[in-house]
Amino acid sequence: HQLLTRCFTQNIDGLDYGVSNLSAERILPVHGSLGEIKCESCGAAYPLEQFQDEVRKNVRNIYDDGTDDEAPSTSRGIACLNCGKDQVKPSTVLYGSALPGAFFEHLHTDCPACDVCLVLGTSLTVGPANSVPEFCESSTRVLVNMEVAGSFGSRATDELLLGASDDICVELAKRLGWLDKLLL
Repeated sequence: HQLLTRCFTQNIDGLDYGVSNLSAERILPVHGSLGEIKCESCGAAYPLEQFQDEVRKNVRNIYDDGTDDEAPSTSRGIACLNCGKDQVKPSTVLYGSALPGAFFEHLHTDCPACDVCLVLGTSLTVGPANSVPEFCESSTRVLVNMEVAGSFGSRATDELLLGASDDICVELAKRLGWLDKLLL
């Protein structure tokens, strides 16, 4: 139906890319993603499968009991294919590091223009990601959660759907006639 403008996600596991039919441009991993590898120095992308191979060869497994003869005894960095520096890692954002610029860009462009803001499964305690619903000033905000979070319930146009997110989303899909589109 192409109704979704953007999926702001705080999950870093990268599963948003693999299980949905959303284009990558619509998914915004606020805290980065384990599914995207890049050089911290020059920003060049690094192939995921090659990165996985390099991790096995270069990074010591702290849980190894000595039975893996191929495991390195010490760790060393993974060199960037572009600049050669040992700065290659998953593109996750660590505490104290800046969020991606795309987050702030889309926060200010997408949120004020949306009709409905769906928020699922969050405490809304970690900023600045918790500000997304606040930027949806003229939209209906829908919280699907186990409990009330953030400022939800303070606006006449807020909808609170409290309970298990999976169950509520399946019920919404049924009512909208979209159940056959879900990957169950």
